[in-house]
Amino acid sequence: MSPDITIRQQIGALAPEVTMGRTHNSSYFARTAPLVAFTILFAHNPKVRAQDSADTTQSLQHDRVFSYLLADGSCLFGELESADKSNLTIRQYNKPSIKIPKTDLVQMGQGHELFYSARSSWSDVETEKIYAREALILKLKNGKLVRGKPKTIASDTIELQQALTTKVFQKDQIQTVLAWKIKPPTASFEFVLEEEGFFTIFYPEFYKRIFGLEGHVPVRLYESSLTQDDSDGITRCFPSRSPVTSTPKKAEAK
Repeated sequence: MSPDITIRQQIGALAPEVTMGRTHNSSYFARTAPLVAFTILFAHNPKVRAQDSADTTQSLQHDRVFSYLLADGSCLFGELESADKSNLTIRQYNKPSIKIPKTDLVQMGQGHELFYSARSSWSDVETEKIYAREALILKLKNGKLVRGKPKTIASDTIELQQALTTKVFQKDQIQTVLAWKIKPPTASFEFVLEEEGFFTIFYPEFYKRIFGLEGHVPVRLYESSLTQDDSDGITRCFPSRSPVTSTPKKAEAK
């Protein structure tokens, strides 16, 4: 199979869902719906490339504050200033920007959502939340690519909802598990959305999001060719993520 896999062709277009309110002018919607549908299906044609699925840092908006889990177990919090194939530049609050080698980064995310992961973890597959217009994408060992909403995930299976049917996939059938995540909003748009809601209509990003054109990133959660790492170190940086098998830790004596 070609490493350049077109999602719309291979696994079906991701149907947009308007989640920011409904218009009360039905005739206007009727006139504009065909144009919107055409734009979504043909102008926005997302692709998952094999070489891109493991590294999403370069495609994320570089004005967002993320949490970063490093290989030594430490955590950083700061704005993603820039990213290339080798390094990340992170701007911390009231501190100089620092450059982190990409090889030192284990995971990056916001709250309970991962937007980059260098490890292979079935625990991450179990705990990652999949929202509207998001999906799990499974690359099977036979070369097939399947997409769906996770219905149940066990230690050795994934049950996906695909349209009106469900299908169970055994873990030993699966080569890779990707979370097809919506890109987080820019910091400026999120600020206006929270503080000055009405003025969001003047932001192009408002229309991209209402029509499902904001873009996605494929976040690799599991890769069968890598050593599986289900350690709970991730909870240090993402306290809202709790592996299903984790147990409370005793408080350290001061």
